Amino acid sequence: MTLGVKLYPQTVLSEIKKDFVRLSNVISGEEVELPRDGVMLVSDRVPNDSLYLTLTPALSHREKGIRSLRIIGDAEAPNIIAQAVFAGHLAAREFDEEKIEGTPFKIERMPIP
Repeated sequence: MTLGVKLYPQTVLSEIKKDFVRLSNVISGEEVELPRDGVMLVSDRVPNDSLYLTLTPALSHREKGIRSLRIIGDAEAPNIIAQAVFAGHLAAREFDEEKIEGTPFKIERMPIP
């Protein structure tokens, strides 16, 4: 904020135009237009599961190497940081137990026109 960054809490991107973006407050519905030169969206990404796939064959030699292997966090599906922390915590608590499916986090998706 000391660098001039302005925050728009409880606001979603509702429209991208050639020279501005429109934000909508999810509570009041109030809209604001901001000038822009460019837009960089941080959205769904492809999981990076290469380490998991590399280690999977070692499971067939459990007596010599890996006895258990679990894919979690962004390797399973990129998400918000809270989900990655939750997945790591859950994996540690359930080490050598069956995986529990699901998440306590609400994920919101927004279509881009």
